[in-house]
Amino acid sequence: RCFCIFIQFKGTVHSLRVTLKYLSNHNISYPFAVEFIKRGRAFSPFISPNILAGYLVMIIILCCGIITQRIKDKKNDYMLIVSGLCAALSFAVLFFTKSIGGWLVLTACVLIFLTSVKRLNRKYIAVLFSVIMISSAVFIIRNRGQEYFTKPAFSAHKRINYWKQTAHIIALHPLGGTGLGNFSLKESRTSHNSYLQIWAEMGISAIVVWLIIVFLFIRTGINNISYNERIYYNAGILTAGSAFILHNIIDFSFFTAQSSFLWWIVLALNASITQINTEEYTDKRQSVINQRPSV
Repeated sequence: RCFCIFIQFKGTVHSLRVTLKYLSNHNISYPFAVEFIKRGRAFSPFISPNILAGYLVMIIILCCGIITQRIKDKKNDYMLIVSGLCAALSFAVLFFTKSIGGWLVLTACVLIFLTSVKRLNRKYIAVLFSVIMISSAVFIIRNRGQEYFTKPAFSAHKRINYWKQTAHIIALHPLGGTGLGNFSLKESRTSHNSYLQIWAEMGISAIVVWLIIVFLFIRTGINNISYNERIYYNAGILTAGSAFILHNIIDFSFFTAQSSFLWWIVLALNASITQINTEEYTDKRQSVINQRPSV
């Protein structure tokens, strides 16, 4: 198994070198493709490092919820080991995406997780501070690029322009939108804001439905944390979904199958926990009624 992993890693590195050589020999000057590969930014098999980063943040938060719950329950089993390895690998790959947005979302999600489980003590604040420091390091690394388009300021400027153009499209088609697949900007096929793009493509009814889904997810997630004893599991699910919700403010994860598929899984997990809580509450209530002495 280790040998197979080594072969896959070596093949991936070789493929990236061949791709870079192909771009150079054929005088292909698409700057972002060259930048991703030359600067060692992880993105495969996703369309961009930022989309991969959004996906990894969800994985990291889910694993952290499992790890914390297993430690609290004093269960040192294979689930703890697998979750720890998955979180560590995902964290390392997240660093190599060099995605500012991904690290900002991770920082916000760590704060949400700690707040939801009411664990803002010194130890957990140190964890939050470490994430902030790594995020700052990623920003510095990105800002040292020689080309302007590799710097965070360029990305922020472009996103703001995309949002303005999308807002203009919404103003022209506020009710029905432009139709699925008909959205396009001057320099991009996406607005880098899924909320605006949903409204622009599918109209006001679609964005209202989407916001209702987001609201119900957050409300049921909070209820699950306050009701169920598996607080860290539930907080991990709520925070992982929140990562997707937050990341779509600055990117288009909703429109990529890999990221959105994980979101719908998290949504289903949240709903299933709500169902379990309801059944447990009904059973406890029925047992209390049955224990009452009959008159």
